[in-house]
Amino acid sequence: MTSNLVIAMSDGEPLFFEDLRALVSDESKPLRDAALASVEAALSTTSAEKRQHLAETISQTAAVPTMEGARALRSLGFLSRAAGSAEGQADAQGFLEALQTMARDGDYPPLTESETEQLRELFLALAQRGEAIRRSLSELRAKQGVLPMFEEIQGTVEMRAVRKLVVGGSPGDLAGVVPIVSVRVKCDVGQPNSFYFQLTEEGLDDLIDNLQHLRDELRALKDYVRVS
Repeated sequence: MTSNLVIAMSDGEPLFFEDLRALVSDESKPLRDAALASVEAALSTTSAEKRQHLAETISQTAAVPTMEGARALRSLGFLSRAAGSAEGQADAQGFLEALQTMARDGDYPPLTESETEQLRELFLALAQRGEAIRRSLSELRAKQGVLPMFEEIQGTVEMRAVRKLVVGGSPGDLAGVVPIVSVRVKCDVGQPNSFYFQLTEEGLDDLIDNLQHLRDELRALKDYVRVS
């Protein structure tokens, strides 16, 4: 018997049968309800930081560890993709039958009657929100485009010593210090998916000014463009 059956790939990560089973157990209703309230937001974001924040919020609401909130959100994301294009009972029954067949073929204990009913109700609830789910997935595809997407930025600040120049000798006495900012930018994909650079204080001011200018241009564009 396998320890955990891989049933799908969700956002590049394996989704396990046991994770889906945990979402529909009798005692997981608070977790299920909390995750369901955040599903559209999770589906439409490219930000790992935002997904982590959603998982933490779900976990706090359901009074479970953060890891369980993240697992529930990932499982619900997979289920949303299956249910988003569904139309009703027939789609739910077909999904459940395929899942149970996969479990049996993998020599894995199938869902119990109670778990099956909970999963059916969850599938149908997501199917009823199909339009919102499809809109979230469409928004995600538009955001992803063809380039790596920014995920997070981290940095440190330091003061570097300035020494007096001594021709042909050891570094001279301390003449002052200069402030330097070191930055790490992480994207969702790429090899590598992080890059690093450093800035002077003036360079940091220029970067902030340019980003603020881009923000102003984006807001102006949003005010100008209307989708009918």
